[in-house]
Amino acid sequence: MSRLRVDAQCVDSLREKVCAWDLDFMQLEKGGLAATIEQAALARLLMTRGQFSRKLEQRGGSPVGYRTFGFSLNPESPFSWRGHSVEANKVLLFPQNGELYAVSEPGFHVMTVSVPEAYFDAYLDKNFSLLDQQRLKRQEVFECSDRAMNQLRQTFSYALRGEELAPAQTGWLESEMMTALFGACIEGQDLVSLRAGRRQKLVLAATESIEQMGGHKLNICELSTELGVSVRTLEYAFRDHYQLGPKAYSIAYRMAQVRRELLRMDGAHGGVAAVASAWGFKHLGKFSASYRQFFGELPSQTLAERHGA
Repeated sequence: MSRLRVDAQCVDSLREKVCAWDLDFMQLEKGGLAATIEQAALARLLMTRGQFSRKLEQRGGSPVGYRTFGFSLNPESPFSWRGHSVEANKVLLFPQNGELYAVSEPGFHVMTVSVPEAYFDAYLDKNFSLLDQQRLKRQEVFECSDRAMNQLRQTFSYALRGEELAPAQTGWLESEMMTALFGACIEGQDLVSLRAGRRQKLVLAATESIEQMGGHKLNICELSTELGVSVRTLEYAFRDHYQLGPKAYSIAYRMAQVRRELLRMDGAHGGVAAVASAWGFKHLGKFSASYRQFFGELPSQTLAERHGA
């Protein structure tokens, strides 16, 4: 069993070091970040466990060529995933394209299990009726019993304890994992919501527009007109998905871009003031104070860290 552990105080470090996943994070609230991702690869399964101390937007994709399951290890920290509200006893099954779009709250603690597509299909064919196979392939979110979720958490916590396993033990553990995963899902109920899907599409369209604005400040009336909805509808969709409004999201996005540019600077293209101004922060003193509240350090400290000062 091969293992990887990444501890980080910056979302960019996570994106660069985690294996197989295509990840892009953005911090959505003020405060220093503490993040840990652990990975363990068995003969066929890839397990990934993530813990984040701050509210984050997560985008990207699960490992290519795999079907990926996910479930919470912290029942007290619900999160939003692809328009669904994910609470304690829910198991997720990523779509075949692997799309990741989630908003996690402080205390987020999740386990994902990636299964090769060929193994996934063969397991279904061997163990389930055609009706159950179709159901499992169609659904994204499954409501599970307390018993099934406890079994899942116990099985996968055992797998990440750090003990070296003999080949025979690895095969047994993979079998136990597959039984726990599929058993939990098959007793679940279909929770796909068309209304939730529509809200997600609206939020995605709005965030794309905000990204295209670059350093221009958000005018929520203009954005709602562009999207063909009322200001109230747009505010509701953002607060339902992020628990914050479009303007606060715009500020968080621009703060994240400033930090990303500072971490990439080579010293030849100006300093903090130039980057902040380019992203719409004209008052350097207020910007620096807000930046410190977001990331736990001054922008000058981020720049010094980039150059090893």
